[in-house]
Amino acid sequence: MMTKKFKLKFTLSLLIAVPLIYLGTWLYGNIPPRFTPNINFFIKNHSMEFSSDELESMWKAHDNSSLIRKVCFKKYLDARDHELLRYCLENEMAQNIGGGCYHFVGRYNQDDTYHGLKYCGIDWNDKTDKAL
Repeated sequence: MMTKKFKLKFTLSLLIAVPLIYLGTWLYGNIPPRFTPNINFFIKNHSMEFSSDELESMWKAHDNSSLIRKVCFKKYLDARDHELLRYCLENEMAQNIGGGCYHFVGRYNQDDTYHGLKYCGIDWNDKTDKAL
């Protein structure tokens, strides 16, 4: 049998948790990037090489960035995955590869990291002259 004190704590925790969950899901849907990338962007920008020090600097900047920028970066990579998968499926590519077009999903290279950081405004002391 529940006590009044337990019922009160349970009710209060629900009154706090439900709005916070709603707010979190709403924010995730409205944090950039809210764009539909074009496959040509990813093909055109797929040629950069970075040193291990530059890559380490990029990931340190990512790790030290705000939660909103981290979510932006993840959504950027998700949008990249979605666009590459859509393009691959529409053009019937990767027919003879295990996993078909789905082998592209989740595989990121240095360019994806670089452009995601740039797009989301994560400063990593870029001293390179690599153009977007």
